[in-house]
Amino acid sequence: MRSTARPATTLLALALLTGCAQAETEVPPVAAARLEQEISTQVEQEVGVAADVSCPADLPSEVGASVTCTIATSDEVTQPLVAVATVTAVDRDTGEVEFDIVVDVADAATPGPAVTDEPPTSPPPTEESAGG
Repeated sequence: MRSTARPATTLLALALLTGCAQAETEVPPVAAARLEQEISTQVEQEVGVAADVSCPADLPSEVGASVTCTIATSDEVTQPLVAVATVTAVDRDTGEVEFDIVVDVADAATPGPAVTDEPPTSPPPTEESAGG
């Protein structure tokens, strides 16, 4: 497995080559352990200390899929942080999965770790909004 990373202040674009052991149309997800390692590295580059990161699941290899990971507080990381990894591209021929990682301060409105493999959808209509 080979990865390349271009760190930025709050955004990290990653390209991971996952190998071609599986069929061309089936690209394996990015392992949670790999996400945790990449996020920890990003935090270390930005604040000078590696962080304890916990991702709830692998990142599905589908464009728009995302995983929200938590970054534990410590003496060096004093604010609760979250990192959201979102797939931006999947090359089914090479097995390459490109994704962005955004690290931000967690707040009370931020839900705990989550995994999504579909873009957000609108809530179903209520009786009032459906005209009834």
